Amino acid sequence: STPPANGFIVTYTDGVSGTTTVSPNPTASPITISGLTEQTSYTVTVQADCGGGSLSPNAVSASATTPCPAVSTFPWLEDFESTSATIGCWELVSNAGGANWQYFNGNSNGSVSAYSGSQNALFYSPTFATTNADLISPVLDLSGLTAPQLVFQHSQVDWSGDQDVLDVYYSTDGGSTFTLLASYTSSV
Repeated sequence: STPPANGFIVTYTDGVSGTTTVSPNPTASPITISGLTEQTSYTVTVQADCGGGSLSPNAVSASATTPCPAVSTFPWLEDFESTSATIGCWELVSNAGGANWQYFNGNSNGSVSAYSGSQNALFYSPTFATTNADLISPVLDLSGLTAPQLVFQHSQVDWSGDQDVLDVYYSTDGGSTFTLLASYTSSV
């Protein structure tokens, strides 16, 4: 389609710092907006500038969150406390059964406590139905390491014969494919 006479008026805001207008007006799509803050939600609005002071009657808005930076300083510790710099960088994905990961103090019946601090990641389903969810870490840039190691604490209580399974995967292609690293199938 033919772009409007004076391009598009594109504005964006994080809801705190005011509204910024992209200049000059873009005339094609897609556009790149640089200088955004990592791990921040933005609303972007686009409206056609038809020239002569005439704007399109409808503006289109969309919201998106900028990604977290890759973790590149090691050793790195995630304690799942609210003060963690990377707590918002974990992706919690419910795959089956409606249950999902959450940040909690221990487990649902109090038989397990957080390893350190007061919070941990918890996957809990109140039923014996099949449930499955992923807890995906922030991107880790391991390029500066010669022998990276993954160390973590976990617990999986046997609930009257209903035993959870913890599978640990890794990805080297940004999450397109995953390779099984370890599988934990017994009560810990």
